[in-house]
Amino acid sequence: MSSRFIPLRPNLPILDAVEGVRLRVTEAMCDKATPGDPKNCALALAAKAEMRGLQQVQVFTNVAYFEFRDRVERYRNAARTADMIRRFDASDGSEFEPGDYRFLPMNPAWTLEAIREKNSVYGRPTSGEKPTAGRRQMQTVFIRPRGADLSSSVSSLREKKAS
Repeated sequence: MSSRFIPLRPNLPILDAVEGVRLRVTEAMCDKATPGDPKNCALALAAKAEMRGLQQVQVFTNVAYFEFRDRVERYRNAARTADMIRRFDASDGSEFEPGDYRFLPMNPAWTLEAIREKNSVYGRPTSGEKPTAGRRQMQTVFIRPRGADLSSSVSSLREKKAS
């Protein structure tokens, strides 16, 4: 199972949802669903059946992406929804229960804007930027430089000890 959203058209803007969505999952959808496949779980099938203009949907454990013709909307899964997805993916596919499931607007701390801001504060690359090559190098201070001549320093210390 891929844990990363892959849009049909990569140039679409990804927007955080402002309103929640409620979907009804039927027994037939539960039977057709595939465990571990975010595009073919029972919730994805319900979204395709109920939402107009939906091009693609990918439902992950905590986040769902609904791709329309002009945008992608990003939702967070309600606790019951996330729990059902975990149980379904861990089973052979028989654990999904028909019923109503909710997708909620993003928590302010989980919005794409908040994530980008947090990443920029900590020096992590934001979307569109390439990560810097290699790790940051620690700088050691108060240590002699490599190849330094210490013979004069050693002899002056010996003279001080002797006197």
